[in-house]
Amino acid sequence: MKFTLAKVLVRTLKIIVSVFSSFIFYSPLRRKIRKSVLSLRTKINITALEHNRTYPNYLSILACVKNEALYLKEWIEYHKLLGVEKFYICDNDSDDNIMEVLKPYIESGEVAYKKFHGKGIQRKMYTDSVQRCKKFTRWLAIIDIDEFIVPLKHDNIKDFLKEYEDFSQVTIHYRFFGTCGHKNKPEGLVIENYMYSKDTNPTGKSIVNPRAIIGKTNIHYSTVIGLPGDERKLPYLEDPAIDIATTDIISINHYYTKSEEEFITVKDARGNLNHHGGVYLREELKEYDITCPEMLYNDSIKRFIPKLKEVMNKKV
Repeated sequence: MKFTLAKVLVRTLKIIVSVFSSFIFYSPLRRKIRKSVLSLRTKINITALEHNRTYPNYLSILACVKNEALYLKEWIEYHKLLGVEKFYICDNDSDDNIMEVLKPYIESGEVAYKKFHGKGIQRKMYTDSVQRCKKFTRWLAIIDIDEFIVPLKHDNIKDFLKEYEDFSQVTIHYRFFGTCGHKNKPEGLVIENYMYSKDTNPTGKSIVNPRAIIGKTNIHYSTVIGLPGDERKLPYLEDPAIDIATTDIISINHYYTKSEEEFITVKDARGNLNHHGGVYLREELKEYDITCPEMLYNDSIKRFIPKLKEVMNKKV
């Protein structure tokens, strides 16, 4: 079965069942039908179609940015060290020096840059970029600039993914990092300044086979043909935000606040790219203060800092 035929089949099944189930008023039956369709979707082995296929890049990252040029170099160089070969950067009307930072990466071919205009268009940016990159990369990680993928059992992200090639999507769960007591922006790297995080968060982001995506791309995960799973290789049908989430093999360090100054002047001022006029409430800072009992010391990323510093210093 060709991928295009599989895609048409699944979409047709979804439409038929959606129409049919709309006439069923008994909700448990409606849920059962929906679950059956989702289960059927996972039986289509899109991964098998990747056999002997090659792509220019094994692993790429797609990210949406707005006035985050200050953090881009560290974020790019870190993920390059861990095996990322290409970055698709969607710029939502930044007015900082983003082009100055990205110029050498664009010239080297490591960054594909595109500017988008408007508010609340993050999903639109993702969907557009998936279409542009799906012929050029085996895996696509969809994360933000304040998110760093941290392999805990492997030396890089590529080695991790080699063990998950039977999956169409791998969801990685968050660890949320707070201010670590910093009132103002400290000198040095983001990943060395913040070492206190909350325990594993049930939400996260995903690394996906872009050819398996059906429809619009979700911020945290995509609806895919084939089998989606987590780090334990446990499949899920629809929502990976499960009660029992783990970060024993791999995690995403989400530097949610950084310092109080940065949270207020950058993140809170920028708003949420996924919502019209969305803002981050400053009251949230209380939840991420270092004195909060839920904040625990976490230096899982520490082993990558020396090499990152070496690379960053060479490129100054």
